[in-house]
Amino acid sequence: MYYQQLSDLGIRLRRRSGQEKTACPQCSESRRNKKDPCLSVNITEGTYNCHHCGWKGNVKAFGRKESRKEFAKPSPDMLKNAELNEKIINYCKGRGLSEETLKKFFIHGKSEYMPQTQKNESCIVFPYLRGSEVVNAKYRDAKKNFRLVKDAELIFFGMHTLQGKRCAIITEGEFDCMAAYEAGFGQDYEPEANQDGEVVEHELGRWAVLSVPNGASRGSQQLEYLDNCSDWLDGVDEFIIAPDNDVSGNELKKE
Repeated sequence: MYYQQLSDLGIRLRRRSGQEKTACPQCSESRRNKKDPCLSVNITEGTYNCHHCGWKGNVKAFGRKESRKEFAKPSPDMLKNAELNEKIINYCKGRGLSEETLKKFFIHGKSEYMPQTQKNESCIVFPYLRGSEVVNAKYRDAKKNFRLVKDAELIFFGMHTLQGKRCAIITEGEFDCMAAYEAGFGQDYEPEANQDGEVVEHELGRWAVLSVPNGASRGSQQLEYLDNCSDWLDGVDEFIIAPDNDVSGNELKKE
């Protein structure tokens, strides 16, 4: 039951479980009929949806899942000390990605030891966030060598785009994930009124954009990130599985 978490959002509830309609803390005070029960709430599942202003979400999806395993983590100061340099900006611009998109995903540069070359390399850093916590990070050098933080938890890249979304696109790489965002998917849009005056959400704004953490390596898919993110994906109603259209990508899609 998610009575307390919903109440913390300012939602006034009479029941402790089940479903209920109530006023919306986001828009009701500014409406002529302040007592109109425009917010539908499922207290058992932790979901809420305003049929007037479009405010919706799932508190269950963002309650930290308890884990029995102790995982390594990147430095807690990773984002505080992050620097998005011109070399990364220009390289990503050539891939069609704006500086605003890079900042949305906290992309930055760092010199990091790469086991493939056995020396420090200038790397692009892809932080893996869940809520406000940096859980993992992937490093990519100029020769397309990759590595994740050793013994860190595997989760989806782009988890912070899930907030308030009911649909999600899953890609097989961080650049694909950011390209979808650049195209408009996962961005925040104001609800719009249709010809009948009904408030509806923007089509592209329904989607979160995610990437698997370990690509589509044939025969070695490690899908524990699905379990690690299950609570956060529980409120998603629709998925698009969008790997590359090759043998490895199709095998990942089937998995």
